[in-house]
Amino acid sequence: MTKENDHEKLIKIISNNDLNAFSEAVLEIKDVNALFEHSNREIRLIHAVLNKSATDPVEMLRILVNNGADVNAKSGTDGQFTELTPLHYAVLHSENCVLYLLQKGANPNQTAKPTLTPLHNAILNQKPYTARILVDAKADYNVLNFDDKSSLTLAEEKGMEDIVRIIHQGESRSPITEEERYPEDYNY
Repeated sequence: MTKENDHEKLIKIISNNDLNAFSEAVLEIKDVNALFEHSNREIRLIHAVLNKSATDPVEMLRILVNNGADVNAKSGTDGQFTELTPLHYAVLHSENCVLYLLQKGANPNQTAKPTLTPLHNAILNQKPYTARILVDAKADYNVLNFDDKSSLTLAEEKGMEDIVRIIHQGESRSPITEEERYPEDYNY
């Protein structure tokens, strides 16, 4: 599937959260990691799933990853940013997706251009639980963003004491174990 109409059909399937149609369509795609243009953005299918799904898209993510989608794939141009990763998108939509992507090897320290990490994104969008997940996954809270501010500085400036506490707790406590992060009885 490379034609524009095929991608638009996929976007519609994603928006309708039609897992069966999505699963069938993914099998027909030659390169699940290819960039395509949608709404003046250059994205990959994994980004579209995280951006366009009406519900928690973890099942669609699972289908894509099982068919070779790269959990660290960078987008093309998406608004003011380029090189956004699936984790950047997941931060905005679903803790389940963040956990799933991390479990599958997503790098919590990849930066978009201009500099924005998933942790910056969690703080800018006031997602304290997601920030905790990222800190536990070894996200670097000292990376400076496009305004030359670290995640810790952003949280302090915004008066987000819960996130500041999470970051400071992350400095002083042992990282959580794989079993704690990805319990076997949790349905991702």
